[in-house]
Parts: sequence; C-alpha cells; structure tokens
Amino acid sequence: MQREGYNIFALGPEETDKRNMLEILINREADSREVPCDWCYVCNFKDENKPIALKLPAKKGGQLRDLMNSIIEDLTNILTSAFESEEYQNRRQTIEEQLKEEEQEAFSDLQEKAREEDFTILSTPMGYSFVPVKEGKMLDADEINQLSEEERKQMEAQVQNFQKELQKILRQMPERQRKFRKMRDQLNKEFADFAIKGLLVPLQGIKPCTFSAEL
Repeated sequence: MQREGYNIFALGPEETDKRNMLEILINREADSREVPCDWCYVCNFKDENKPIALKLPAKKGGQLRDLMNSIIEDLTNILTSAFESEEYQNRRQTIEEQLKEEEQEAFSDLQEKAREEDFTILSTPMGYSFVPVKEGKMLDADEINQLSEEERKQMEAQVQNFQKELQKILRQMPERQRKFRKMRDQLNKEFADFAIKGLLVPLQGIKPCTFSAEL
C-alpha cells in the first residue's frame, strides 16, 4: 500500500524465518526502485529553533556528518594557531595602540589647556581632578584656603570649565571604544575565515538537491 499508516504483518509457522524472508522481499523491492535521498538537519543561525532540512543525494548525508565531525575536531587547533600567530598579534597590538593614542591625545589637549592656566590633571580612584599649580608646585588644601575669596572663585570657575571639557571627552570614549571593537572584530573574522577556508573545501563536493526547507 503506497500510503502512510500501513505496515507489514507477516504470518507463518514459528519455525519459519519470517524476518529473513521479509528482508529478502524488501531488498528485492528496493532494488527495483530509485535510491532515496538523504535528509539532514543543519543549524539555522538566524533562528536556532527552526533548523534547515537539506535534501542530499543518497549516501551524501553520512559524508556530510563525517566531514563536519572532522572539521570540529580540527577547528580548535587551527583557530588557536591563527590567533597566536605573530601577524595577528602585531595587527591587534596596532589597533590597541591606536586607541590608546587617540585617548591620550584627547587628554593631552586638555592637559595642555590646564597647564596654560596653572592647573594639572590628577587621576585618582575616584576619577580625575584638577589641582592648581604655583611655581611648578601643586597647591594643597591649606594653601588654597589661604587664597583670597576672589582667587578661589576664579579657580572654581576654571575647574568647572575643565570639568565640562573632561565630561565631553569621557562621553566620546564609549563611541571610540566601539569603533575599535568593531575593528578588532573585523580582524578576528578575517583571520578566522582564512583559517577555516581550507577545512571547508571538502564540503564543496556535497551538493544539496534542488529542495531545502526551513522547519
């Protein structure tokens, strides 16, 4: 019966090798028909809950499985070698140094402005602070208190201006870091693609049939 829901029921004496007879009959019938295609489920990276069903020529499903297992075994060593290579380390270091240079340049400009007005920038666990300088020496709290009220007000106004410029620099840092993370990710992708390209060559010999489906 060429319909779903029908099974083979074999009836005969107990001494009859019904299983063997059925295998002979089924194999004889199978020999007269076209070998069915293989079906494989592969990951759908856009939606992992909906795997993609590939219809492959007969016996290609097992080849695909074996090739993927082999690729997975080799993948760790190949990627490790790629990311530990001297070329990769040098290019990544260049990106990191470029980020540091841009950040230092932004702070250097502010430091120069502060120096022109007799201030210096100190980095503390609480953040950055602007300290007045007189004759090359930073003033402590007691020395600041000894200044006139007008001098202290002027100093506070200068510090507020510096703080505004500092906040502007700090607000730009996340965007700058995102830009360099993107550069680093692109570098990682470039080396990963190059490293695994050779591993994927054998897969090119496995061509899916014209039909594929997302389940």
